Amino acid sequence: MPNPIPTLLRRPASVALLVALAISVCTASATAAPFWGTHTNVSVADMFSNFGQNNVTVVDDGPRNPITNAPEGGALTSHSLIDDSTLLDSRGTGPWDRALAEASATINGGAVPAPATLRARAILTGNVSDQAGVTDATAFSTAFASDLFQYTGSVPTNLSITFRMTGSLANNPGDPSGQTLLAAAVAVFADTNYRFETSLDTLRFEGSPLPITKAVDQTTLLRTLHTSGNTITLQRTLTFAVVPGEQFYVWQRLSAWAAGDARAADAYSTLTATFSQPDLVQNLAVIPEPSTALMLGLGLALVALRRPSGTR
Repeated sequence: MPNPIPTLLRRPASVALLVALAISVCTASATAAPFWGTHTNVSVADMFSNFGQNNVTVVDDGPRNPITNAPEGGALTSHSLIDDSTLLDSRGTGPWDRALAEASATINGGAVPAPATLRARAILTGNVSDQAGVTDATAFSTAFASDLFQYTGSVPTNLSITFRMTGSLANNPGDPSGQTLLAAAVAVFADTNYRFETSLDTLRFEGSPLPITKAVDQTTLLRTLHTSGNTITLQRTLTFAVVPGEQFYVWQRLSAWAAGDARAADAYSTLTATFSQPDLVQNLAVIPEPSTALMLGLGLALVALRRPSGTR
């Protein structure tokens, strides 16, 4: 059997190159956040008779830029929860059992490509804290996802994505605050000039150059009226043109807000979406973790070390 030491001595440059490549991939993955990802944010607060709010408890989940503290991409799933029956408020008092606020966002990595699944709920019990002047409570929940796909067909065509928001709303029809609702905004963007933004207006109208909006809807998936205990579904289909090899982003946000007494906005079943031609779409959001990339590179280096002398 050939001695591996002479082989090693003859190939230091190749091995060093493979190890350096693995480390560079790992470093790049760790320092450059992708533009796909998820983020969730929930809050519970006291509300006064003039609809003013304070004593806000906030929980969010998802990576943040270490310099700007703005949300950034890279998280395949995010989840935020405030259960006010067990959690102290931001003043360190309670628990008051005012509300439950929860949101989750998950990028789908299944065999059939599909945009992310979002869930959000905001449920008030009618209880309030002991803060002077407080008459009610609020609970706000938001789930967000930015998904990257590629069209794999061989000819230009139109793709469609059908979004479905399913949930229920318990609300006083005379509610003057306008803050108890279920709402979703959805959009498709070309990948050029795209960036990770949890605000659709910021993404579409601020900064230069702006990304190209291929399709958008901010009004259809909205419910503010009482559903009488029934689960309802609102649906919207976006259609957009693609060419072979084109990459595009699917942007989604789902919000469940409740303000007042015992009210609820529950879409924990959910915002989902399906492609009209999933067999012609590839999900690009799931990539190897940095540790996986490093191990792959080191594995290749090991193969190079173990290869017998003279083998090509």
